Amino acid sequence: MSDPPLSKLRALSIRQPYASAIFHANPEKRKRIEHRTWSTNYRGRLFIQSSLKIDWEARSDLWPDDVFTELPVGCILGHINLVDVVEAGPKNFHWMLGSPVLLPRPVPCGGKLGMWFVPWMAAGALP
Repeated sequence: MSDPPLSKLRALSIRQPYASAIFHANPEKRKRIEHRTWSTNYRGRLFIQSSLKIDWEARSDLWPDDVFTELPVGCILGHINLVDVVEAGPKNFHWMLGSPVLLPRPVPCGGKLGMWFVPWMAAGALP
């Protein structure tokens, strides 16, 4: 069986609750920096996929007053503009996230490690 065809839309998988925090309704609580051990030259629109794992400890530690009633997993939540990547030390890069747009409904889609291209089946449901 061959892999499904890929679109030219790029995506990044992020664990919950960090993926949802990127789209937090309160701009003061919104996640604006994604920490990675690797850099990229890519800048522009990047879809955010919530991975299947949830970091429950981070959920209660970082946002104790917030009630994340739903933490959707295994789906694309929305997109951001990857504005810049700043080296903060050896294997420590800050990806600067801007202009988050939450989709009206999450789009089911499996994720991958690293930056990846969205399969056509999921891309057809994206703006």
